[in-house]
Amino acid sequence: MIEFFHAAVSPLNLPFTTLLILVVLYWLIVIIGVVDVDIDAEWMPDVDIDDPGFVGSLLQLLHVGEIPFMVILSIMTMIAWCFSLIANYYLNSGQSPWIATGLLIPNTIFSLLGTSFFIRIIVRIFGPLNIEEKDEQQILFRVGTVITSEVNPSFGQVE
Repeated sequence: MIEFFHAAVSPLNLPFTTLLILVVLYWLIVIIGVVDVDIDAEWMPDVDIDDPGFVGSLLQLLHVGEIPFMVILSIMTMIAWCFSLIANYYLNSGQSPWIATGLLIPNTIFSLLGTSFFIRIIVRIFGPLNIEEKDEQQILFRVGTVITSEVNPSFGQVE
C-alpha cells in the first residue's frame, strides 16, 4: 500500500493525481449539495454539423451535449490516472521524465478511447432524459383532436 501511495504522488504521476483529487472533491461537494449539478446547456457546443472537423469529431466521440460534461471529464481523468500509474510502473521503472513525457501521447489516446467506451454505456442511461425534450418539440404541427370545449393560448387540451 505504501508503494502505491508513493507511485501516486511521484512527480511523474502527480499531475494526474491532482486532477483526480479535484474531481473527487467536486463530486463530494455535489453529493453534499453545495453545488448544483444542473448545467445550463446554452454554452454546450452544438455538434450536429455536416463537416465537424477534428474537434467536432472528438466532441461527437465523447457525446458532449448528451450527458453532463463533468461526467465525461471525471471518467477521462480516472482513466488517464490509472494509465499513468500502470505505464510509469511497467514502462518507466527508472522514473525518467523523458519517458514519462513520451507516455503522455499514448495516455491521451487511451483515455479518449476508454472514455468513449464508457460513455457509450452511460449515454444509454442519460438518453431517455434527452428523448423527453425531443418528444415535446416534435408535437408541434401534428394533427390531433381537441378534447376541451375551448382552445386558446392559456387553456385547452389536444389528444
